Amino acid sequence: MTTYQQKKLQNAVDLLLSKKNTEDHIWLPDSLKFIKQHGKDVIADVTISLIDKKQNSIIVISFRNVNERIEGLKRIESLRLEQQYLKEELKKASPNTQMIGSSQLMLDVVEQIEQVASTNASVLICGETGTGKELVANAVHQLIKRKDKAFIKVNCGALQANLIESEFFGHEKGTFTGATSRRIGRFKLADGGTIFLDEIGDIPANLQVKLLRVLQEGEFEPVGSAVTQKVNIRIIAATHKDLLQAVQDGEFREYLYYRLNVFPINVPALRDRGDDLITIAQTFKDYFCEQMGRSIGDFDHQQISQLRSHHWPGNIRELRNIIERAVITAKNDTLDLQRALPSSNVETTSDIQDPPVASIKSAKNQNVSEPVITDNSHIFNESQLRDIEKSNIVRALTQCNGKISGNKGAAKLLGLKPSTLNSRIKTYEIDYDNS
Repeated sequence: MTTYQQKKLQNAVDLLLSKKNTEDHIWLPDSLKFIKQHGKDVIADVTISLIDKKQNSIIVISFRNVNERIEGLKRIESLRLEQQYLKEELKKASPNTQMIGSSQLMLDVVEQIEQVASTNASVLICGETGTGKELVANAVHQLIKRKDKAFIKVNCGALQANLIESEFFGHEKGTFTGATSRRIGRFKLADGGTIFLDEIGDIPANLQVKLLRVLQEGEFEPVGSAVTQKVNIRIIAATHKDLLQAVQDGEFREYLYYRLNVFPINVPALRDRGDDLITIAQTFKDYFCEQMGRSIGDFDHQQISQLRSHHWPGNIRELRNIIERAVITAKNDTLDLQRALPSSNVETTSDIQDPPVASIKSAKNQNVSEPVITDNSHIFNESQLRDIEKSNIVRALTQCNGKISGNKGAAKLLGLKPSTLNSRIKTYEIDYDNS
C-alpha cells in the first residue's frame, strides 16, 4: 500500500470517528492497489464500518477484490467501441467482396493465401491502386484460426498525420485539444484478431518506430498514458508503393520493412489478368442490373473489345465505376460503353475538356477558381453537376492514391479542407480505399 493510500484510509477512519459524522460506514470504491504474487496488481474496494461509537469504538475494515469487475467494465467499453467501428464499416461496405478470377496469376495469389493462412507470419500485400488488396487481406483472415475474432481495417493514407498515433493506439482524456474522452485505439480493438494496415507506406517516420515495437513486442502506450498495454494480433499490411525503394530513399525504416515483408503477396493489375476482366465486368453488370431493376444481356464482341482495349489504370475499382455508369446510361437494355469509358465522356474520370454541347475553358485562363461554361445554350442540371463533381473527386483520389490530407493529398489538389473532402466523399458514397 502506498503512503497516499495509507493517508486516504486514515482520513476515512478519522471522519468516521468524528463527532460530526452521522454514518456508520464509509465506502471507498476502487481506492486501494495491492501487489499480489508475481507482481500482479489487485484493486480493492474498501468499506470502513463503525461497530460502536461509545467508549470502545470498534472499526472494521473490509477489502473486496474488484479486478474482475474492472476488467468486465473495460471489456464492455471495448465491445461498445468495436460495435461502433463495425457499424461504420458496414455503412462503407461494398458488394462483390469475394475474389473473382481463374487466371494463373490469381490462382498463384490464392495458393499463397492458403500457404500463409495457417501461420502467424506478417503479410505484406503489394499491388497497384484498386487491384483488390483488401479482398486478399480479408481472404487471409477468413482462413486463419482468428477468423471469428475482430478484423480491423485502417487506411493509413486517409488519416491526418497528427491524429494517426491516437487512431492506432488510443488516447487518454484531455491529452490534446478535442480529446474529451478516453479512446481505445485500433490495435486494442484488434486484440486477439487481425489488423489490416492499408497503405502502410504513408505512415510518418516517428510512428514507424512505435509500430515496429508492436510488431516485435506486442506492446504500446496510448497517447498521454504511461501504462503499457499488451496485444496479441495478426498484422496484414498493404501498399501500392515500392517500399524497398522507400527504404533506400530514407522514407521507410529498414527494420520495419523486413519485419512486415515476412510473406509478400503481389496482386496483379487488372490488365494482366486476361479473361478475368470480362468475368469481373459481368459480375458487376449483373449486380447493378439487379439493384436498378434492369435486364441487360451479356457483353457482345464489340463491348468485350472495348473493355480489353482500355488500360485500366484504376484497376477493379475503375471497372466497377464504369460498369455502374454503363448500366445507368443503358438504353433499350443495351450498354453504352462508348459513353461510359473515360476517353469519351465529360462525366467520366478522364479530363473534362470537350462535353457534347457546352465547351469549358480552364479556370487558369479565366483567372477564376472554377471552370466557366462559355456556351450558354446548354445548362447542366443538378444531377449532371453532381456527377461531374463526383468524377472530379474520384480522379483526384486516384491521382493521390487515396491519400486525403497532407501535401500530396487529394484535399490540397482540390483546394478543399480534408474535413470538407471527407464529407463530400461520404455524400457521394465514394469508395476511396487504396486496396
